[in-house]
Amino acid sequence: IVHGGHEMYNLPSPRIKKTFRFFADAGASAVIGHHTHCYSGYEVYRGTPIFYSLGNFVFDYPQKHGLDWNTGYAVEFEVNSKLEFRIIPYTQCTDLPGIRLMDPDAKIKFEETIERLNKIISDDTQLSFEFESYCQRVQRLYISFLEPHSIMLLHYLRNRNLFPSFLSKKKKLLLLNLIRCESHRDVIRILLDQKDTQR
Repeated sequence: IVHGGHEMYNLPSPRIKKTFRFFADAGASAVIGHHTHCYSGYEVYRGTPIFYSLGNFVFDYPQKHGLDWNTGYAVEFEVNSKLEFRIIPYTQCTDLPGIRLMDPDAKIKFEETIERLNKIISDDTQLSFEFESYCQRVQRLYISFLEPHSIMLLHYLRNRNLFPSFLSKKKKLLLLNLIRCESHRDVIRILLDQKDTQR
Protein backbone atom coordinates (compact mmCIF):
# COMPACT_ATOMS: atom_id res chain seq x y z
CA ILE A 1 0.00 0.00 0.00
CA VAL A 2 1.56 3.26 -1.13
CA HIS A 3 0.64 6.75 0.07
CA GLY A 4 1.56 8.71 -3.04
CA GLY A 5 0.23 10.47 -6.07
CA HIS A 6 -0.95 13.97 -6.87
CA GLU A 7 -3.94 15.45 -5.10
CA MET A 8 -7.06 15.71 -7.27
CA TYR A 9 -5.23 14.25 -10.29
CA ASN A 10 -6.59 10.89 -11.39
CA LEU A 11 -3.53 9.54 -13.19
CA PRO A 12 -0.11 8.53 -11.95
CA SER A 13 2.86 10.65 -12.92
CA PRO A 14 5.50 8.82 -14.96
CA ARG A 15 7.59 8.60 -11.76
CA ILE A 16 4.70 7.10 -9.78
CA LYS A 17 4.13 4.50 -12.50
CA LYS A 18 7.82 3.58 -12.48
CA THR A 19 7.88 3.40 -8.66
CA PHE A 20 4.76 1.22 -8.40
CA ARG A 21 6.15 -1.11 -11.06
CA PHE A 22 9.40 -1.27 -9.07
CA PHE A 23 7.43 -2.60 -6.09
CA ALA A 24 5.90 -5.25 -8.36
CA ASP A 25 9.36 -6.21 -9.68
CA ALA A 26 10.61 -6.38 -6.09
CA GLY A 27 8.03 -9.07 -5.31
CA ALA A 28 4.78 -7.38 -4.27
CA SER A 29 1.73 -9.51 -5.09
CA ALA A 30 -0.35 -6.36 -5.59
CA VAL A 31 0.28 -2.60 -5.31
CA ILE A 32 -2.45 -0.24 -4.10
CA GLY A 33 -2.06 3.53 -4.08
CA HIS A 34 -4.00 6.15 -2.20
CA HIS A 35 -3.52 9.86 -1.37
CA THR A 36 -4.96 11.63 -4.42
CA HIS A 37 -8.54 12.06 -3.09
CA CYS A 38 -9.84 10.79 -6.44
CA TYR A 39 -9.79 7.37 -8.04
CA SER A 40 -7.40 6.36 -10.81
CA GLY A 41 -7.02 3.46 -13.19
CA TYR A 42 -5.07 0.27 -12.84
CA GLU A 43 -2.93 -2.15 -14.81
CA VAL A 44 -1.71 -5.70 -14.50
CA TYR A 45 2.05 -5.51 -14.84
CA ARG A 46 3.90 -8.83 -15.25
CA GLY A 47 1.05 -10.57 -13.43
CA THR A 48 0.89 -8.02 -10.59
CA PRO A 49 -2.22 -5.84 -10.33
CA ILE A 50 -1.34 -2.19 -9.69
CA PHE A 51 -4.11 0.19 -8.60
CA TYR A 52 -2.88 3.77 -8.81
CA SER A 53 -5.50 5.24 -6.46
CA LEU A 54 -8.73 4.02 -4.91
CA GLY A 55 -10.07 7.50 -4.14
CA ASN A 56 -11.57 8.56 -0.83
CA PHE A 57 -13.16 5.96 1.40
CA VAL A 58 -15.08 7.94 4.02
CA PHE A 59 -14.15 11.62 3.79
CA ASP A 60 -17.13 13.84 4.51
CA TYR A 61 -15.83 17.30 3.62
CA PRO A 62 -18.70 19.52 2.43
CA GLN A 63 -16.42 22.06 0.71
CA LYS A 64 -15.11 19.30 -1.57
CA HIS A 65 -18.33 17.61 -2.66
CA GLY A 66 -18.22 16.59 -6.29
CA LEU A 67 -17.91 13.57 -8.51
CA ASP A 68 -14.16 13.02 -8.06
CA TRP A 69 -14.19 13.59 -4.29
CA ASN A 70 -17.23 11.41 -3.59
CA THR A 71 -16.45 8.45 -5.85
CA GLY A 72 -14.05 5.62 -5.14
CA TYR A 73 -13.63 1.90 -5.27
CA ALA A 74 -12.54 -1.00 -3.12
CA VAL A 75 -10.61 -4.00 -4.39
CA GLU A 76 -11.46 -7.51 -3.29
CA PHE A 77 -8.70 -10.09 -3.77
CA GLU A 78 -9.18 -13.83 -4.09
CA VAL A 79 -6.05 -15.86 -3.54
CA ASN A 80 -6.07 -19.27 -5.21
CA SER A 81 -3.43 -20.65 -7.55
CA LYS A 82 -3.29 -17.12 -8.94
CA LEU A 83 -4.33 -13.75 -7.55
CA GLU A 84 -7.69 -12.55 -8.84
CA PHE A 85 -9.42 -9.30 -8.02
CA ARG A 86 -12.79 -7.61 -8.25
CA ILE A 87 -13.39 -3.84 -8.26
CA ILE A 88 -16.27 -2.57 -6.11
CA PRO A 89 -17.19 1.04 -7.02
CA TYR A 90 -19.05 3.19 -4.50
CA THR A 91 -20.06 6.72 -3.66
CA GLN A 92 -19.25 8.18 -0.27
CA CYS A 93 -20.56 11.02 1.86
CA THR A 94 -22.81 12.62 -0.74
CA ASP A 95 -26.15 13.31 0.94
CA LEU A 96 -25.48 11.13 3.97
CA PRO A 97 -22.28 10.01 5.70
CA GLY A 98 -20.91 6.59 4.78
CA ILE A 99 -20.43 4.61 1.59
CA ARG A 100 -23.00 3.16 -0.81
CA LEU A 101 -22.62 0.86 -3.79
CA MET A 102 -23.09 2.66 -7.09
CA ASP A 103 -26.38 2.46 -8.89
CA PRO A 104 -26.23 0.77 -12.34
CA ASP A 105 -26.09 4.03 -14.36
CA ALA A 106 -23.28 5.48 -12.23
CA LYS A 107 -21.42 2.17 -12.44
CA ILE A 108 -21.49 2.28 -16.26
CA LYS A 109 -19.96 5.80 -16.23
CA PHE A 110 -17.39 4.67 -13.67
CA GLU A 111 -16.35 1.69 -15.82
CA GLU A 112 -16.04 3.94 -18.90
CA THR A 113 -13.82 6.34 -16.94
CA ILE A 114 -11.65 3.50 -15.61
CA GLU A 115 -11.24 2.15 -19.16
CA ARG A 116 -10.17 5.61 -20.41
CA LEU A 117 -7.69 6.03 -17.52
CA ASN A 118 -6.27 2.53 -18.07
CA LYS A 119 -5.69 3.32 -21.75
CA ILE A 120 -3.70 6.46 -20.85
CA ILE A 121 -1.72 4.56 -18.19
CA SER A 122 -0.70 1.96 -20.79
CA ASP A 123 0.72 4.65 -23.14
CA ASP A 124 3.85 6.29 -21.69
CA THR A 125 3.79 9.16 -24.20
CA GLN A 126 0.17 10.02 -23.42
CA LEU A 127 0.80 9.64 -19.68
CA SER A 128 3.69 12.14 -19.84
CA PHE A 129 1.57 14.55 -21.87
CA GLU A 130 -1.30 14.35 -19.36
CA PHE A 131 1.06 14.93 -16.42
CA GLU A 132 2.63 17.97 -18.05
CA SER A 133 -0.88 19.30 -18.73
CA TYR A 134 -1.72 18.78 -15.04
CA CYS A 135 1.44 20.69 -14.07
CA GLN A 136 0.31 23.60 -16.24
CA ARG A 137 -3.10 23.60 -14.53
CA VAL A 138 -1.55 23.86 -11.06
CA GLN A 139 1.31 26.14 -12.10
CA ARG A 140 0.01 29.32 -10.42
CA LEU A 141 -0.58 27.49 -7.13
CA TYR A 142 2.91 26.00 -7.00
CA ILE A 143 4.69 29.13 -8.16
CA SER A 144 2.86 31.09 -5.46
CA PHE A 145 4.28 28.60 -2.94
CA LEU A 146 7.80 29.24 -4.15
CA GLU A 147 7.87 32.85 -5.24
CA PRO A 148 6.29 35.35 -2.83
CA HIS A 149 7.85 38.17 -4.86
CA SER A 150 10.58 38.75 -7.41
CA ILE A 151 11.30 42.45 -6.96
CA MET A 152 15.04 43.14 -6.72
CA LEU A 153 14.57 46.13 -4.42
CA LEU A 154 12.76 43.96 -1.85
CA HIS A 155 15.56 41.36 -2.01
CA TYR A 156 18.12 44.12 -1.48
CA LEU A 157 16.25 45.56 1.53
CA ARG A 158 15.57 42.18 3.10
CA ASN A 159 19.22 41.11 2.80
CA ARG A 160 20.16 44.21 4.81
CA ASN A 161 17.48 43.58 7.46
CA LEU A 162 15.54 46.63 6.29
CA PHE A 163 12.52 44.60 5.15
CA PRO A 164 10.95 41.59 6.91
CA SER A 165 11.22 38.09 5.51
CA PHE A 166 8.09 36.56 3.99
CA LEU A 167 9.19 33.15 5.26
CA SER A 168 7.01 32.78 8.32
CA LYS A 169 7.08 29.55 10.31
CA LYS A 170 3.95 28.43 8.43
CA LYS A 171 5.56 29.22 5.05
CA LYS A 172 8.70 27.30 5.99
CA LEU A 173 6.61 24.25 6.91
CA LEU A 174 4.80 24.50 3.55
CA LEU A 175 8.11 24.66 1.67
CA LEU A 176 9.48 21.68 3.64
CA ASN A 177 6.39 19.67 2.67
CA LEU A 178 6.80 20.64 -1.00
CA ILE A 179 10.43 19.50 -0.93
CA ARG A 180 9.98 16.32 1.11
CA CYS A 181 6.92 14.99 -0.72
CA GLU A 182 7.90 13.29 -3.99
CA SER A 183 4.54 14.11 -5.60
CA HIS A 184 4.85 17.85 -4.94
CA ARG A 185 8.52 17.74 -5.99
CA ASP A 186 7.53 16.24 -9.37
CA VAL A 187 5.27 19.20 -10.12
CA ILE A 188 7.81 21.79 -8.97
CA ARG A 189 10.58 20.22 -11.08
CA ILE A 190 8.47 20.30 -14.25
CA LEU A 191 7.26 23.86 -13.63
CA LEU A 192 10.74 25.20 -12.89
CA ASP A 193 12.19 23.38 -15.92
CA GLN A 194 9.50 24.93 -18.13
CA LYS A 195 10.07 28.39 -16.68
CA ASP A 196 13.77 28.09 -17.50
CA THR A 197 13.05 27.23 -21.12
CA GLN A 198 10.59 30.14 -21.47
CA ARG A 199 13.22 32.75 -20.60
